Amino acid sequence: MPGTDQSRIFVASHSEFTKLHSREIQRILRERIILVHGCLLDYDYDWDLESFGRLYDVDRKTTVHGTV
Repeated sequence: MPGTDQSRIFVASHSEFTKLHSREIQRILRERIILVHGCLLDYDYDWDLESFGRLYDVDRKTTVHGTV
């Protein structure tokens, strides 16, 4: 649990995170968000349409706020 002087972000390396039990992850997420670093990627992601297309169907109609 974060103390008053701790960040609301729980930081872990990929190897540390994969060793956490799902109950431990849920316990952390009740109070904090989790940032995992050191993840190996099979693609060099960038801030472009091709990269976003690998993560989400960019042609799919999506409601961002309210209704259409």
